Amino acid sequence: MLNIQVEKDKFERFVKVALSDLHSRARYQVLRTFLMEVRKEASNRLRGRGTKKTERAARATLDIRANKKETLVGFVKKTTPKRTTKGVGLSRQNIHWVILGTKERVTKAGKKRGRMKAYFKGVLGEAYSAAFNRALTKAEEKLYQILNSGR
Repeated sequence: MLNIQVEKDKFERFVKVALSDLHSRARYQVLRTFLMEVRKEASNRLRGRGTKKTERAARATLDIRANKKETLVGFVKKTTPKRTTKGVGLSRQNIHWVILGTKERVTKAGKKRGRMKAYFKGVLGEAYSAAFNRALTKAEEKLYQILNSGR
């Protein structure tokens, strides 16, 4: 998974202090609210950086993960059934080409296949920085909503 680990001091303090006594389901809802705001910003930042096809493929793999071990926003290579036909195109299996780019590629037979530009390098870091305060505010609102509802 190409991702950005959520490790800001302000966010960590929020999680430790505000969410420590919450039930795991409620804690997950608050974390998910935060991560979805960052994901939305990352999705918006994909616009205009590549072709429509590459943007669509990158947006399809953009996902979040919030559990006991990790809190992540990133481009996820989800497990999907293997394709029966080999072909050209972008999918979850090769989305990292578009994000990180490739160097000059050559087949085993020696045919040149070119290189791919890194269209979306740095998008997650930019999105996290831009959306952090807004996401933290939404997560706090969700926390208050949960506390007021008595769940």
